Amino acid sequence: MMIHLAEDLAESHQAQPSVNIAVAVIDEPSFVGKSIKLQPYLRSRVPNETRIKLAFVLGTDTITRFFAPRFYPSLDSMLRSIRHFFLEPAQGGEGSEIVCARRSSTLSEEEEQEFLQTEEVKEWVDVGAVKLIDIGEEEAKMSSTKVREGIKNYETLQWISRWEDMCCPSVANYIKDQHLYSIE
Repeated sequence: MMIHLAEDLAESHQAQPSVNIAVAVIDEPSFVGKSIKLQPYLRSRVPNETRIKLAFVLGTDTITRFFAPRFYPSLDSMLRSIRHFFLEPAQGGEGSEIVCARRSSTLSEEEEQEFLQTEEVKEWVDVGAVKLIDIGEEEAKMSSTKVREGIKNYETLQWISRWEDMCCPSVANYIKDQHLYSIE
């Protein structure tokens, strides 16, 4: 499904030739580890002067885990890993970034500000390596969970719009063609 989404995104960005969209399948559980593995792989395949910038699109639940010490061997290990992830290559880092869309169903404004002002996060927000973006009200209601619920309970869930409206057309067609999530 990610390939279908990437193809639709690439098609919608045809007028911007500098935009490259890719999907990678990688056997690495952490985003720091993904960046460490992907950067040299990509660098070996493009001209030396080409700048590679990985932008990881995360949900609010995932971005809070990214900055949670319990997911690292120690607080010091977390801080070193995060620093390496965000620092630019000229500074000895990966130069990766995180983009997270604000959604009404996640953090309140107060919780978001509290999170963004924590010592571990603030530095990276200030330099633009962590971006929380506003999206449309309708888009903010979309989620893969709601798509699955909409498919399984299409007749009984009146609160959910047609599940197909929450996917790009090629993803909706793939879900139907593959009979995913109990589609007959």
